[in-house]
Amino acid sequence: MFRFIKVFLFISCLSGAGSALADENSPYQVIANAGNNLFTRIASEQQALKSQPELMANIVDQELMPYVDHRYAAFKILGKNLRTMTKAQREAFVLAMKNHLSQSYVQVLSKYTDQQVTFQQQEQVNNRKIVSVKSVISQTGKPDIEMDFRLRKNKNSHRWLTFDIVVEGISLLDAKQAEISAKIRANGIDQVIAELAREV
Repeated sequence: MFRFIKVFLFISCLSGAGSALADENSPYQVIANAGNNLFTRIASEQQALKSQPELMANIVDQELMPYVDHRYAAFKILGKNLRTMTKAQREAFVLAMKNHLSQSYVQVLSKYTDQQVTFQQQEQVNNRKIVSVKSVISQTGKPDIEMDFRLRKNKNSHRWLTFDIVVEGISLLDAKQAEISAKIRANGIDQVIAELAREV
């Protein structure tokens, strides 16, 4: 499971980091241009990051998080628990989950090396609101990893944003939902929110 989560976090960064060059009306182009700004900036700031590793948090917040639909992902993770929560609890959970994901991305990106990503060529989206984009992650001396990115077209902004990834048939969103649901049953939503908030 640790390997799965680590792989998810790395590739989510690729899927989330929208480039100014990307056509945000196309999920395929968003994914194809995914890492440009993020990894160019990481490469250009390597010297500063060596002495000030905390700068990675700024890079993630500025280059990555605006392109992740953390609210939709948080609500999907909550599942049926969403109906029993107050508005204040929902907002607190969304913020805590956003920070949880951001911190996870910081940890994994600090170890980024030279993985290569090949993305599926563009297809017709038509009127679909959710699209899966296939990709292959390659690294010398290691087996290829096949992944499907799941993107959703935001009904307000009309932009395609990442909310899930499926690795070898396993959805991270489903895995995280099972984990969080178990914690809510055992400890209650307020305790889960507090635990996520403490990770910041």
